[in-house]
Amino acid sequence: EKVQSSLGFSDAPMRASHPSPSEISDMISRGLSAEDIWRAVILSFAPQPVPNIPKSGCRWETVTKWIADDPARRNSEFRALDEALIRKDVTYLLVFDALDVIADNWSAIRTQLQGLIKLALAVRALRRVRIKLFIRPDMADDRRLWMVGDASKLRQDEVFLKWIRRDLYGLLWTLLANPHNGASEDLAKTFRKHVEQGSLWFSEQDGIWRPGRELLSDEAVQQQVFRAIAGSYMGAGSNKGDTYKWVPNHLSDAEGNAAPRSFLLAMRTAAEKAKSSETALDKAGIEEGVRKASTTRIRELAEDYKWMVQVLGAMNGLVVPITKHDLIERWKQKRTLDNLKSDASQQAGDRRYIPPGEVLEAGDEFDAYSKLIDEMITLRIFLEIPDGRINMPDLFRVEAKVKR
Repeated sequence: EKVQSSLGFSDAPMRASHPSPSEISDMISRGLSAEDIWRAVILSFAPQPVPNIPKSGCRWETVTKWIADDPARRNSEFRALDEALIRKDVTYLLVFDALDVIADNWSAIRTQLQGLIKLALAVRALRRVRIKLFIRPDMADDRRLWMVGDASKLRQDEVFLKWIRRDLYGLLWTLLANPHNGASEDLAKTFRKHVEQGSLWFSEQDGIWRPGRELLSDEAVQQQVFRAIAGSYMGAGSNKGDTYKWVPNHLSDAEGNAAPRSFLLAMRTAAEKAKSSETALDKAGIEEGVRKASTTRIRELAEDYKWMVQVLGAMNGLVVPITKHDLIERWKQKRTLDNLKSDASQQAGDRRYIPPGEVLEAGDEFDAYSKLIDEMITLRIFLEIPDGRINMPDLFRVEAKVKR
């Protein structure tokens, strides 16, 4: 109740009032700096009115020029805002999401982000103004992005978003316990009734039914609930795989984390395809759900990391675990580096193409392929096992037609 937040940027400009990518591009082309644009945004959305700032109905260019025309105002208005928030005992949080769609190409995206980084560094000196940036790992890996003053200080506070198995099931219980997507209150109530026994319970907070502590954190309890929904094993006996572990395992990246969208898609498809008369989910439905979710997840990643199609496509027929030497030899045979350079050249002008880290800037071919392996490990598509070989989780391996 002591935090007031706003969206500084998102992928929903039709619903939010922040500047759109086209507005930002126009302002940059007219000579305004990215840092001044973001200063205008943060002051415009402040919960404590800023004196003399152009009214909210004005164009973003007008507000940004008001900031840019008086450099002294840049800091004085922020100090005054911070002092007003201290007196009110309120923290102002501005969130920047979907930063990969902030511009049409990586060079322009980097310019916008560097403006945000400069502002985030300046805001560190304030007590009640905070900025949160959601940045994709491949974007954060570009060292040129952080060539701004003391930008390394920001990275001391970075947190990697991870969904482990118990988080996914906690999300599933929450959705099933509440009416959503046309589901009735009766269905949600029925689910809560069947689950609640002994120490297992849901509590209503702000109109939402939330799972109790054991349903969220105790995997033995979660396994018991899911087995009631899907059966115990993916076959006739325990050697066929535990249903509770099977779905996250087959949708997880190299660090064992699965995307919530993939998990929920698998669950929904499994329910639609189930044929069992005894359980809500069954083996065939779960397998079909995981196949669909895997294909969808690969497609999503390929949209974000367009170069991945070349990298994984060149691995067709390989067997993992594989030595780095053998993997690089295959990439050489398929001229993967040349293909990546060609793609980058073709797409740099008109598409939102972010190249794979520092691969294309490496001094020689071997160094480039080594950096490509490192990038794939960073993105959790590859896993380096203790003997130094490279392995791949099923989520990527099957779609890439790589054998195990």
